[in-house]
Amino acid sequence: MQPQPELRRIPGRLQDRVAIVTGGSNGIGQAVAMAYANEGALVVVADTGPARNEEANATTVDQILRIGGQALFYKADVCEAASADALVAQAVQAYGRLDM
Repeated sequence: MQPQPELRRIPGRLQDRVAIVTGGSNGIGQAVAMAYANEGALVVVADTGPARNEEANATTVDQILRIGGQALFYKADVCEAASADALVAQAVQAYGRLDM
């Protein structure tokens, strides 16, 4: 078995990129939001369906802010086109563009 190459973190590789992360209240979505913010991304945390947990999403945003990142929560149901469009519009309004 060949040794695995060493993975090295590249600080700031997402610096000032704007990202929407759905399902940011816990699990993989929360981990992605935190990782993006840790790499310098401006994060819009959203939820993926009608069972949104605003308090948990707000906690994710608070955690990002505590590590010095930038984030906001937007209440959206990305299963509905109009709500998904509004989510993108909110990201663009807040940060000027959307990268991811």
